[in-house]
Amino acid sequence: MNLQYILLGLILIISCKSNTNKDEKEEKLIEESNKEEEVAKENSKEFITFCFYQLDDKYSNENDSIKIQEWIKKESDIIKTGKLNSNDLFDHNAGGPNGAEWNAGTHIYLVIQQSPPSVTENPKIWINGKPFYDKSIYESKDLKWFLIRKEYWYNQLRDVNSADIKDLYPDQEIQNAIKNEEYEPYVGQVLRFDISYENLHRITKYFHVAYGE
Repeated sequence: MNLQYILLGLILIISCKSNTNKDEKEEKLIEESNKEEEVAKENSKEFITFCFYQLDDKYSNENDSIKIQEWIKKESDIIKTGKLNSNDLFDHNAGGPNGAEWNAGTHIYLVIQQSPPSVTENPKIWINGKPFYDKSIYESKDLKWFLIRKEYWYNQLRDVNSADIKDLYPDQEIQNAIKNEEYEPYVGQVLRFDISYENLHRITKYFHVAYGE
């Protein structure tokens, strides 16, 4: 009888230990799965980009660095609120043909809002396929501002080509009109911005401008 009790006790101990190990393994797997999911979520986040004329004025010839810095800080505060900014040149909502900017003639600023803010690496930037190496002129916890001088960007402009259509005119109705030859897409000139961080999706944006009387 005593032997039976001893065997039963051993079976219970082994069973409990086995269940404990199983529970620990399951908890560890769940923990690892959660960590992987969090990493995937972080890596799937897309950073946000904006583009502005200096002082939001397409004819600005301002050289006062203090005034410009004050404007940058003001715009940065607006961006951080998450409110839409009607001055964003990437919106293609201007008065030129096909929503292009009209007769622009000042410096422009590329702004990158990092997501997540913990990203510390510098972004890789290409303008019309050429690497852009200039350092940012203003940085906060999650914002970087890059000055693109008019003398530079004006000489980098190129005509719209067939590879631009999908990203330049994302509206489905416009794309259908282009296919049906009801819409003339090859209007004006562009700067194509390709911006990327490691492990984050590349973003493509366009500055679209036209000149005329």
